[in-house]
Amino acid sequence: MADVLAQKRPELGQDDRTEAHLRASIAGARYACTVYAAMCRHKEKSAVARRFLEQADHRRKRALERLHEHVIRSLAVICELMNHDALVDVAEQVLSTGA
Repeated sequence: MADVLAQKRPELGQDDRTEAHLRASIAGARYACTVYAAMCRHKEKSAVARRFLEQADHRRKRALERLHEHVIRSLAVICELMNHDALVDVAEQVLSTGA
């Protein structure tokens, strides 16, 4: 999705930050999930990991929420650039895979 936004940069304009926000959100969620997983692996042996596990879980959940928000915004931006026929094609494909 970020690559599509990068390709559409001429249509979006140089001031549009949708792609940058999406990529930053992906990186943030990946980092938060990695930290949480590491703390989960080491919680039995490390008092520090146990102490910060709840905070790491909260940050992971929040990062995933932000990523979800940026994905939705990115989809909206991409849909705005699509013409009617392209939107109908996408809708038909979604409906056919859901059946």
